[in-house]
Amino acid sequence: MFSKTNIVEGSVKYLSIFVGATASALMFAAAPSMAQQQAPQEGEQPTMPQQQQADIDVSQEELERFAKAFDSVQDIQKQAREEMTNIIEQQNLSIEEYNQLFRQQQQGAEAGEEMDVSQDKLERFKAADSKIDELEKQAQSDIEDAISNQGLEVDRFEEILMGVQQDPELQQKVQEILQN
Repeated sequence: MFSKTNIVEGSVKYLSIFVGATASALMFAAAPSMAQQQAPQEGEQPTMPQQQQADIDVSQEELERFAKAFDSVQDIQKQAREEMTNIIEQQNLSIEEYNQLFRQQQQGAEAGEEMDVSQDKLERFKAADSKIDELEKQAQSDIEDAISNQGLEVDRFEEILMGVQQDPELQQKVQEILQN
């Protein structure tokens, strides 16, 4: 359900199932730009904008539980990212070095190549990577617990999340709940 992913621009691996969605804070800030359509290329026929509204039935009570779970998930992810950064720095690696080594490892594994890096740096990278793997497993468990503690199944949380991302009215309702 969760997978390690490399994040560019100063971050580290993260929990993909929720961060991709939650890092955008439910795309609240980006919602108006989603409605913009690209101009058709020469020779293409203009298309009608696709309906972005989600067809999801969510009660106010369930939306409130979702918002509480969402808030908890964000807190868990923030703490996990901070801990990942500390783990990397404890191994005397910068985030950029770690990300570069992570990419090399992924690309090299696909091509069957070894990484072009000193043995010392490779050992520090592997130590950090191992600790981050453990942290990710714990964070995954904590996220699942945070969701279930609000009386939601993970699948239902994801379903509501998708609906909120696609429905400006639901986005507004969740924003209001989170602000209160």
